[in-house]
Amino acid sequence: MEKKLNIVDQRKQRIINYLRKHKVAKTADLSKSLNVSEVTIRRDIKEFEDSNHIERFHGGIRLIQDITDNEVLYEEKGGKYTKEKKEIAKETVKHIEDGDTIFINSGSTTLYVLKEINDSGKIVKIITNNALAPTVIDRDSVELLITGGEYRAKSKSLIGENAIQMISNIVANKCILGINGISAEDGIFTSVYQEAGVNEQMIESCFGEVIVVADHSKIGKVYNFRSAAIEKIDVLVVNNDSNIDEINNLKEKGVNVIIP
Repeated sequence: MEKKLNIVDQRKQRIINYLRKHKVAKTADLSKSLNVSEVTIRRDIKEFEDSNHIERFHGGIRLIQDITDNEVLYEEKGGKYTKEKKEIAKETVKHIEDGDTIFINSGSTTLYVLKEINDSGKIVKIITNNALAPTVIDRDSVELLITGGEYRAKSKSLIGENAIQMISNIVANKCILGINGISAEDGIFTSVYQEAGVNEQMIESCFGEVIVVADHSKIGKVYNFRSAAIEKIDVLVVNNDSNIDEINNLKEKGVNVIIP
């Protein structure tokens, strides 16, 4: 299922496409090209600046980091913030009870969560598209269901219609998601549209707590593909509050922010 962008995300994508083609732009150029007000363009540019994707200079604005092509290989992500991810995982498992049915998506942080659940001895059922899950689950107390689907080597995940169809046929009472970015204004994001479709279905099929797990580098970041609006998120477990302004914004939106 291809992830359809909403109007705001479509506009942001067009800004990025314009900068890829023309290299630089002025607010007036973008306003005319996209047929929207300069106030709207300035607001979008500010968000891109805050997430370090666009910079201003004397001639206008230009890309610093391409938000479509910035996906980091799993092997690279897995080696970053290892201590912090373990702390996040330990805190997250405190929210899990015997008898829970849990959706867990792919990612290095969620793999630590899977391992921590396994080591905790809790009696749960887990449905995941994380292709590495069988490498960390070895206890009979965990009933592990792998979604199936197309294997995506870059993210060690299972994606596509088969994965989404399986998730849509299950009802879970908890959902634990790793993400590429989270914004109080825009929601949770991934850099890969196939991953966004899986995340979206997990949230849709969960009738309980939706928990996002993320190290501090993900806070305030916006990527191409949105999995959900921030109103769909109940809890954020993050290792520190270094981005305190965005953390406070998330709290104002009703997200329960937990720092181990």
